[in-house]
Amino acid sequence: MIETKYPDAPKSLDEAKRLVEREFLGCCGIHGVGKKISMNAIRIYADAETSQLKDVLERIRNQCAPFLVKLVVEGRPQASE
Repeated sequence: MIETKYPDAPKSLDEAKRLVEREFLGCCGIHGVGKKISMNAIRIYADAETSQLKDVLERIRNQCAPFLVKLVVEGRPQASE
């Protein structure tokens, strides 16, 4: 049997994105989750970078390895009238 560095890792970028949406969306200002295929990365959209968010990002990085996790700080989309 072949040992891998990340035996419980998501098998695809889509699987990693679903994991983050399911477990972290709405937590610590996270209001969106996307992916950037060219970078093999999950993009986390949050209102602001806080110390609490940094801790959560570390958990996300550990759970999504070997995929990259990138933080994008921007406000939530506003509903149009």
